[in-house]
Amino acid sequence: SVHRSAILLVDGDGVMRFEASRGLSEAYRRVVEGHSPWPADARDPDPIVVPDARLEPSLAPFRHALAAECIRALAFIPLVSRGAVIGKFMLYAE
Repeated sequence: SVHRSAILLVDGDGVMRFEASRGLSEAYRRVVEGHSPWPADARDPDPIVVPDARLEPSLAPFRHALAAECIRALAFIPLVSRGAVIGKFMLYAE
């Protein structure tokens, strides 16, 4: 039941920024912008699926925003060019 999605790209300062989104509030986008589950120097990273965001320790700083947005599950799909992360495609489910 994925009803929301987003595309974020790394800008010139190395920050992941929303380029497009569907079904996400501006408040949520402000809180999570800049987050990446992969280090900046990651080469060919794997997608990450989080079945329950409430139980994922790395998302603890965003739990309030996730709960307010009723987001329970997420998928982080890396966008890669020449082996380097240039952004991510996100899927969100309740």
